[in-house]
Amino acid sequence: MESNNTFTGCLSYGLLIVLMLLGGILTYMGGSRLFKGGYYEIYGVKTTGTIIDYIETWDKDDDESQYRPIIKYLDNQNNSYTIKSAVSSNSKSMSTTRRIVYLPQSPKNAIEGGFLYMVVFPLLMFIFGGICLGILYTIIRVRA
Repeated sequence: MESNNTFTGCLSYGLLIVLMLLGGILTYMGGSRLFKGGYYEIYGVKTTGTIIDYIETWDKDDDESQYRPIIKYLDNQNNSYTIKSAVSSNSKSMSTTRRIVYLPQSPKNAIEGGFLYMVVFPLLMFIFGGICLGILYTIIRVRA
């Protein structure tokens, strides 16, 4: 009977560790992306980039191709730069342009400036990480 309690104890500690890691990582990543997106939005230069090519990869889980756009954009001095999109999809984009934001002192370090990339996805990561940490806190308080 005691080995069953040991097994249950190990599982509960494993759950606590997973919740702590998942919650911490997601909260940190979501928060930092929200901060970076806000910083770029306030202090950055907005421009429009053009999709010039796609990186095609094979998704084994979905058994289909994934396409990640390569975007070319110009800074204020008409210097050309390219970035790889942060996201990929199972079809090539219908749009040929993307919103790009870069800091004036480092135009080669640009990010895609879409609302989904800068606000929605980071906010969802932050909220989900907070939920994991909240569950972890509740479990620890109940056990104490």
